[in-house]
Amino acid sequence: MNCALWLNVCLFVFLINFAAQKTGFFDLQAARDRYVAITSSTAEGLNYDLVLRFIEIQTLLLSPICPHVCEYIWTKLLNKGESVLKAKFPVPGPIDQLVLAGVEYFDNLVHDLRLKKQVCAALFLRLLIAFERTSSRRASPRRAKNP
Repeated sequence: MNCALWLNVCLFVFLINFAAQKTGFFDLQAARDRYVAITSSTAEGLNYDLVLRFIEIQTLLLSPICPHVCEYIWTKLLNKGESVLKAKFPVPGPIDQLVLAGVEYFDNLVHDLRLKKQVCAALFLRLLIAFERTSSRRASPRRAKNP
């Protein structure tokens, strides 16, 4: 999340609004989706404070682009007292490269396992079809022709 936030801040500083919108929404959504995929299978589930922090950051990043929607989210859903337009822009925290490397390794491992699962399933299906064909040939005896 901090990587996308740093990139978004830089893009806003250099007034590259389209790219800032992309990182402010799509890259953060991708980070959120990865977090949900990883934590959905755990007993603890999603961290409530982290989800609220995500909503707050995304609301602040998108407020220059869609202020009306962000104002509603800021005041009604997040129960913030003042307007989103008066709020300070989020300050990104430090980026832990070791954690990012671990996440990338985990993503690659899961991807490789899914590919191997698909290959194994396809191979198993072919073997099953071949076995059924050979067993059906053996099960049906040939009739002898009457002279």
